[in-house]
Amino acid sequence: MRMEQRLDTYAVWEALKAGSECPLCALRRKTERQLIERCLGGAVMSPQDRQRVNAAGFCAEHHRQLYAKNNRLGHALLALSRLQTIRPQLEKALDRLEADAGKRPSRLKRQKAADQPGDALMALSNTCLICQDLEAHSVRQAQTLLYLWQRDPAFKARLIASRWVCLPDAARLLDLAPQLSGEARGKFLTCLRQGLMDNLARLEEELDWFTRKFDYRNQDAPWGQSRDALERTAGKLGGWCLGPEPLNEDAQ
Repeated sequence: MRMEQRLDTYAVWEALKAGSECPLCALRRKTERQLIERCLGGAVMSPQDRQRVNAAGFCAEHHRQLYAKNNRLGHALLALSRLQTIRPQLEKALDRLEADAGKRPSRLKRQKAADQPGDALMALSNTCLICQDLEAHSVRQAQTLLYLWQRDPAFKARLIASRWVCLPDAARLLDLAPQLSGEARGKFLTCLRQGLMDNLARLEEELDWFTRKFDYRNQDAPWGQSRDALERTAGKLGGWCLGPEPLNEDAQ
């Protein structure tokens, strides 16, 4: 483990203690909010950060989140800088397409999906600086969870008793599990499997009761743990997307 991964242990511990359906989702969403704030803060004036924005831009979802912060000037400056960067690139790509339009493509080129006319333009619009940074943080946070699993007995016990993680983060952890020693890896995979199956069964029961509450015969029955079962099930299946912002100190 690198030292910077060890520095993340406190954040992963705090996310686990929060008791959500997935501590990695909670931590990733908190990180995403911080990245959004950074883009509209120091990154607007920092030449180095502006160069990164110019190179990658933002996806539609992160444009939406930037816009929701109601900092129109900062958002506009970033968008303008990106626009000024890609216009010459776009012009060159279109010039190449126009020059090749009259040429008969070789059989090999016709067979390559990468030679589709729109690919050059799509390459200018399918990158996102926040997505790139968020993915790097997410990998490190998952690695830190595995580090704590192997090194911290208290963390292991807490994780086993928790709601474990969402399905996308379970897949990520499975991909990273080979970094564990043989014995620790085997124990982790066994516990991950059991944790997923137990918690999916719990959510199925809670969501089933949620649907039954819409029957007039159950309108006076207690909700139990099912009132937010839909939001939590959606998060377990696809990653956090509904419900209160996780690890949001501003909401406390």
